[in-house]
Amino acid sequence: MSNMINWYFDFISPFAYLQQIRLREFPNDIAIQSRPVLFAALLNHWQHKGPAEIPAKRPIYLSTCCLAGKATGRSIAYAASASF
Repeated sequence: MSNMINWYFDFISPFAYLQQIRLREFPNDIAIQSRPVLFAALLNHWQHKGPAEIPAKRPIYLSTCCLAGKATGRSIAYAASASF
């Protein structure tokens, strides 16, 4: 019998990208069920903005993403014209 993990993720999240790389590290007896969610829809439902949409949080969010990528050996970069 295998153990099941539900992995909820947003396709456009850089953190989801970094997480999916690490999913391969789980033992073979653990089944991972991918469950995509649309984070933007959740934010709209609750009438909230994402961290990259809040001017004071955006630089911290972007640098945290880049640092997390660097820590895992992945390069994450953002275009200055990013839509958020």
